[in-house]
Amino acid sequence: MVRKAEFAPISYLNWHEMPNNKKEEMWSTIELKFQFQSFDSEEGVDEAILKHVKKWVLSDMNTKWRQWKNELKSQIFDENQTVEQIIENCKDPRVNLDQLKTLVEYWLSSKAMEQSATNRSNRSKLSEPHCTGTRSFPRTVEDLTAESNGIPPTRANVYVRSRTRKDGSIVNSRAAVVVGPERRGRVRCVGAVHTRSSQESGPSQSVQNTEEVEGLKSKVAKLEKLFETCFLPYFQQQRPDLHVPDMDALLRMVDTEATPDAGSASAPINCTSPSLPSANQQNTSGNDTGRQ
Repeated sequence: MVRKAEFAPISYLNWHEMPNNKKEEMWSTIELKFQFQSFDSEEGVDEAILKHVKKWVLSDMNTKWRQWKNELKSQIFDENQTVEQIIENCKDPRVNLDQLKTLVEYWLSSKAMEQSATNRSNRSKLSEPHCTGTRSFPRTVEDLTAESNGIPPTRANVYVRSRTRKDGSIVNSRAAVVVGPERRGRVRCVGAVHTRSSQESGPSQSVQNTEEVEGLKSKVAKLEKLFETCFLPYFQQQRPDLHVPDMDALLRMVDTEATPDAGSASAPINCTSPSLPSANQQNTSGNDTGRQ
């Protein structure tokens, strides 16, 4: 949508200059094409959540709009050419040439040229560049979650993945803790729109907590299955005097044993396996048999 001239003109230098009516028009189009609902149900979201969704969508549009202008610049811009020559280099039918002329004139200005040189210099000084290309950190998190059977990755996992090349080599071996505290309110490895304040509260934190809970539920379900198929039959065989139909019953017994009543006379629960004869006992028994 932001690549269409009628929605997001490229003649504006930054997103703050984009008229609000343009932003509202794009948001209205999004609302017509998509239905928003709660993460854990099919119910629609309330106004408070929808407000956060709108803020995120517009922020994402800002990012994609800037990326679109950068893509155009990488394709057609040559500082040694005139405005007319640069415009002739553009063959994309989605680009409005009048808007492009305004943008190219800015690119050729001394202010823009100085800023571009500064940005290139700063980029070359990065101590821990990622190698994910245009792939966002949220998509990396989604991939790692799928690979771990629904368990969300830690930020350390995301850091390692985003700094590992396709051939398996590491861009920079220093861990994030060595690099030091995060700067300018940003949170590493969770995406461009996250700040420290948004990480600590709000719907983003709620979604993360929900994902962690679902991951823990998955772990508990696997442990319960392991208990019922492996441990429970063995326990019932060793203690037939106790009625233990499931793991919850055993946990209640353990809790009762940990805090016994004064008048309780129930037998203690011994969950240890029966001891096997030691090697010395087996050898001694064999020697005695031989002497007999």
